[in-house]
Amino acid sequence: MWSEVQQVTTQRDGSFRVILGTVNPIMIDPAFYGDLFLGIMLSGRPEMLPRTKLTTVPYAEMSRKAEEAIKAKEADKAIQADKATQADKAIQADKATQADKAVQADKATEADKAAQADDVLDKQINPKSVTISKDDGTKKEVIDKEGKWVGDATGLQG
Repeated sequence: MWSEVQQVTTQRDGSFRVILGTVNPIMIDPAFYGDLFLGIMLSGRPEMLPRTKLTTVPYAEMSRKAEEAIKAKEADKAIQADKATQADKAIQADKATQADKAVQADKATEADKAAQADDVLDKQINPKSVTISKDDGTKKEVIDKEGKWVGDATGLQG
């Protein structure tokens, strides 16, 4: 309950004017927008009845609704910004994963090529057949699966 005491001067016709809340500010919880009533007591006499219902001035009601709309809009922007940030991070993480996989694939390919290119000099090999590559990219089998020479015999001595 809010109360305030003011010294009031009446006009000749008995009317007076006061601004409520100038002595004791009116603090109403913004969550409470129920009915409010004004009771008046003069010079220690009993409260005048009936109490007067306070109504919202249209501009004040519009202002309250506008404030609520602004808060809702700001909250929505914050949610959208958070979702955009999360999406951005997900895209960056996916790109990093793809780049890492590409690097690993490159390393595996290079390792495979290196393993295949290993020099066999002074090593024992047991191929099922032997094929040679020519400069033009064609391949020619020179020893078949049974170990027989099937390549060109020109220039061979044995």
